[in-house]
Amino acid sequence: MSEIGSRARSEAPWDTPRWLQLVAMLGLVLCMLSLLLGCQQLATDNPPPAEARRDPIQNLLDEAVAKGLPGAVVYVEGPNRRFLGASGLADRDTGTPLSPESLFHTASNGKTYVAAAALLLVDQGRLSLDRPIQQQLPESLLRRLDLAPEVSLRHLLSHTSGVYNYSDNPAYTQAVMAAPDRYWSVEELLELARGQPAKFAAGQGWSYSNTAYLLVGQLLDHQLGQPHQRFLQERILDPLHLQHTYPLPNTKAEAGLVHGYLDVDGNGDLEDARPLALTQGFADGGIVSTAEDLGRFFKALVRPSGELAPSVWREMLGNLRPSQPQRRYGLGIREFSTPHGLAYGHGGRLPGYASEVFYFPVQDVTVVVLANGTDGPLEALVEHLTEQVIAFALPAPHIASRSHSGAHEQ
Repeated sequence: MSEIGSRARSEAPWDTPRWLQLVAMLGLVLCMLSLLLGCQQLATDNPPPAEARRDPIQNLLDEAVAKGLPGAVVYVEGPNRRFLGASGLADRDTGTPLSPESLFHTASNGKTYVAAAALLLVDQGRLSLDRPIQQQLPESLLRRLDLAPEVSLRHLLSHTSGVYNYSDNPAYTQAVMAAPDRYWSVEELLELARGQPAKFAAGQGWSYSNTAYLLVGQLLDHQLGQPHQRFLQERILDPLHLQHTYPLPNTKAEAGLVHGYLDVDGNGDLEDARPLALTQGFADGGIVSTAEDLGRFFKALVRPSGELAPSVWREMLGNLRPSQPQRRYGLGIREFSTPHGLAYGHGGRLPGYASEVFYFPVQDVTVVVLANGTDGPLEALVEHLTEQVIAFALPAPHIASRSHSGAHEQ
């Protein structure tokens, strides 16, 4: 055999141990790939149940909607937990779904924004908490309102003035039912309270009064020389970067407001209350917002970081009065005693719209529940959802036996 032939044979790959090693390695790789593909196929064939992958709070939302609630949005924020989710419909006629950023009418939660604005003016020395209101507003505005001479801004903000609540007047309910899209003036609403006796002497009791906050709004307008909504925007909403919060009237809010539904007879036949909500833009509750913005606002009040004067919070809670079982009321804010500890917030109801907000300062946890259905069985669904969300956000030995919501407030 020639030298060349000998060299060719010795260098042929099928005559060398290296070839055998490569074949062995290739077989091992193919085996591993086969095992991996088989495992992947098993995982695909047996995925975990959808319920196991979903947040339990989202499940609570879906359950409430399945039981008849038109829709709801929940926001939870804490050191170790964040949730923002929605379920249900923003418009039943078109089938438009709710989103976590949907705009809701916040009803009486708007009182807290107005109280904060008033207290900012007090901090600036432009208003007095204890000067009689009759010395600060035109006599024509106060005519025939049963207000004691000593009634002050403090009394109005804390619902201790005794002034009659205009929305308790049956004539108001009748007029709203007959023409829900009617735009009222402040003068027309105050007229419903004129001639009605005060419930008690100033400072001698507690009774929720929308009339009181109408007067606060008029006092702010009078002092500012402009609508108080502009002051709210410039001194509270803009500094806190609440870009999805709108004092009514506002074209963006009016265009984006979700539909709210009312179960008047409790039989599941829902009426659209959106036309009424668009007319509710006064100081007793005229804020449209998202769940997240609402929660951020209340946390900023309790834990001011420079945007709001610390004196605002001190005054709000400076003289808490018992209002309802397990609750005390300050100046435009509520303190709730819950199984999970103290919380601060408000709550509100407007036909078709429910809003609940709680801030737990010890745990640094915010909980907001917004729903677009009220009255009849829907009210119970909102209260149950609120209880359950709080229980998940703040585990406690037991769930509260009753809701800590602001139910039945206008």
